[in-house]
Amino acid sequence: MIFKKKETAKSNRNRWYDPPSKLGLHFEKMQFLREHERDAIIVGIKNIIMKHDPDLINRHILEFASFSRNRWYDADPYTWLIINSLKYAGNDIITEVIKYLEKKINN
Repeated sequence: MIFKKKETAKSNRNRWYDPPSKLGLHFEKMQFLREHERDAIIVGIKNIIMKHDPDLINRHILEFASFSRNRWYDADPYTWLIINSLKYAGNDIITEVIKYLEKKINN
């Protein structure tokens, strides 16, 4: 029974960044930050994306699903777009974003 419960809980998490990834853990923490803190972090993530791959967001924008779900960032289209763009980012961007989030969220 315990194994089935864990398996069910795991199958309910279908976001590309879900924990145990470091990125997913930081996104989970972000939902509890004040709005202005979150906004500043999202701008920082966007700046990292633009530094490494300025066309990343535009290149994949049509691949994004509707943002009518109930995740904490779905209410803000800008935040939603930045977070979902990371799905298509290279390891260099993801690594830098994780380091940035560790610095911003854990301090």
